[in-house]
Amino acid sequence: MDQKTFREKILSDPFADDPRVLEAADADEELRELLFTARGVEAGIADLLAAVPVPASLYGKLVTLPDDNEDGEADENNDFKSPMSNSSSYIATARAAAQQYRLAILIALIIAIAASLSIFLPAPAP
Repeated sequence: MDQKTFREKILSDPFADDPRVLEAADADEELRELLFTARGVEAGIADLLAAVPVPASLYGKLVTLPDDNEDGEADENNDFKSPMSNSSSYIATARAAAQQYRLAILIALIIAIAASLSIFLPAPAP
């Protein structure tokens, strides 16, 4: 296993039990140190995250997220939800508005081009 592949696998999941990774770490001292360092850092991050207390109300809100309302109205718990909170519905709304005004934009563009080209037309003969 080359070092690039080894590093990618170790950095993506230091505790993976891939036999090729373990064989490469056994064969090379530098790769073994990298494996132990990555595992130590990952364990340190896990310890830090476990040490931060999460309020019960926040945990409950994150576990039971309410359904999004597309109109921005309050949901069943009277929590106001922005229509932009659900990005897919916002994109769909913007796309529908662009579709609705596409013909008006096209006509305005044609009129503007025709008006600008009429400047270069010769004046009618008397």
